[in-house]
This record gives sequence, C-alpha cells and structure tokens, in this order.
Amino acid sequence: MEGEWTITTAKAHVLALLTELEKRFLAILEERDKRYEQQFKAAREAVATALTAMEARLSGMNEFRGSLTDAQKTFITRAEHNKLADDQKNFVGRSEVIALLSVSAVLMLGIVSAVIALLRK
Repeated sequence: MEGEWTITTAKAHVLALLTELEKRFLAILEERDKRYEQQFKAAREAVATALTAMEARLSGMNEFRGSLTDAQKTFITRAEHNKLADDQKNFVGRSEVIALLSVSAVLMLGIVSAVIALLRK
C-alpha cells in the first residue's frame, strides 16, 4: 500500500505544489518588479534629459529674444522714417531750386557781360 493516497499524503502533496507555485509566483513578481523599476528608471532619465534639453532651448530662445529687443531699440519708428522721408523730399526740392537759381544767375551774368561787351564797341 505504498502507492496509495491518504489524506495526509494528499495534503502534503498539495502543500508541496502550493509551495512550489508560490515560489514561482514570487520569482515572476520579483522579475516583473525589476523590469518595471528599470523601465521607470529609464523613463525618469529620459524625462530628466528632455527637461535639460528644453531648458537649454528656452535659454537660447530667451537670449535670442533679448538680442531682438536690443536690436529693436536701434530701429527708427515709422514716424521718424516718415519725417526723414519728408525732409529728404524737401531737401531735393530745395536743391533743385538752388540749382535753377545758380543756372539763372550764370545766365544773367552771361547776358550782362554780353550787353556790356556790345556797349563798349
């Protein structure tokens, strides 16, 4: 009767199976915990790297904005531009008048010189 099952042997067998299943289950959980921890660690490192890159990018953007602000201070306004354009138009107009007066003066001198030369003869 050595090969027959009794309550005691059945209980011992079931307990041994349950103990083995518990060991396997704990090993699976332990392996899963390790994988999850590695994944979380990799994710934290990726986020930290992304944050560092974003901070560097934002710093560069702020520097660029600052240089634009500095450059913008040297630009003239529309009102200043319009005044300069009007002044230039007025200057060109005055220059033309001065040129015409100069030509007229030279012509008058030429005429006066010609009249004096005719009168002397």
